[in-house]
Amino acid sequence: MSKICQLMKENQRGSQSTAVVDNISNTIEKTKDLWNVHDELIASSSTNCDEPGGVPVELRQFLNVNVVNRSEDPLKVWYKLKDIYPKVYEIAMKYFVIVGTSVPSERLFSAAGDIISAKRSRITGKRASEIIFLGSLPKKYWT
Repeated sequence: MSKICQLMKENQRGSQSTAVVDNISNTIEKTKDLWNVHDELIASSSTNCDEPGGVPVELRQFLNVNVVNRSEDPLKVWYKLKDIYPKVYEIAMKYFVIVGTSVPSERLFSAAGDIISAKRSRITGKRASEIIFLGSLPKKYWT
C-alpha cells in the first residue's frame, strides 16, 4: 500500500511541476500579477490533496469500490476504469503482466531435467528443445 502511494505521489509531482511551470509562465505573460500566480498554485495544490494518513484520494476511492467478480476479464475491467482512476491504472498496467505462478516454468525445467542427465551429457540444446517439444504433444498424435 505504501509503495503504491509513493508511486502515485511521484507521478503527481512530475505532472504537477510541468503544469505549474506552464501555468506560471502563461500567467506571467498575461498579467504580470503575483497574486494570480499565487491563486493558481493554491488551486492546483488543493485539488490533489491527500487524505489524512498519506493515502492519495484516487487510491482511497479505488479501494472503496466493490470487488470485481473472478469470472470477469481483468484487462477489460481495467480498461473501463482507466478514465476514472488514471494514476492507479498506470501503476496497475506496470505490474499487470507479471505471471502469478511459476508452475509452467517448473514443469519445463522438470522435463528438461529428465531428458538432460549424466548419461546424455553430450546432447545439444537444440536437440533437447526438440525432445521436450515432442514430449509435450498429446498421445493422440503418436498413434
